[in-house]
Amino acid sequence: VDFFWDKIPAMGGTVSLTDVYCLFNRARGTNLVSPEDLRQACDVLNDLDLGLRTRTFDSGIVVLERLETESEQPNWHDLCPLTALEASHVWK
Repeated sequence: VDFFWDKIPAMGGTVSLTDVYCLFNRARGTNLVSPEDLRQACDVLNDLDLGLRTRTFDSGIVVLERLETESEQPNWHDLCPLTALEASHVWK
């Protein structure tokens, strides 16, 4: 969580799990994490009270969401204002 906590507000408070996977592995460089391991780690966020939770929309998109930015009907720009590639260049 700490590797991108300060950057989540710039992305609308919500980041797709696909983008989290890309950013996390880019930050690690080597010894990459599998998509399944990341998903399992994200599934326990709600119980750990870290200020993030996973949320699955009707479309099937899974996101990490800061708790203080919850909304019932977010628009697409709020979900993903940057592509994973754009975010990776910003967060180098």
